[in-house]
Amino acid sequence: MVALKLYTFLLLVLAFTASASPVVNRRVATNAARFARGLPPLKPARNFDPTRVRRQQQSGIP
Repeated sequence: MVALKLYTFLLLVLAFTASASPVVNRRVATNAARFARGLPPLKPARNFDPTRVRRQQQSGIP
């Protein structure tokens, strides 16, 4: 009976330890760190979508 309680306790400790491990975001690695591990660089982040200029207007001053 004591062995069953000990087994259950150890199983619960193991389960909570695994669930409490931090979540690692793989995207935060810099390209230098990726090169050091032999991985290719990340593609550039597109932070905005630029709009085109309607037309160029000449200056009123010659």
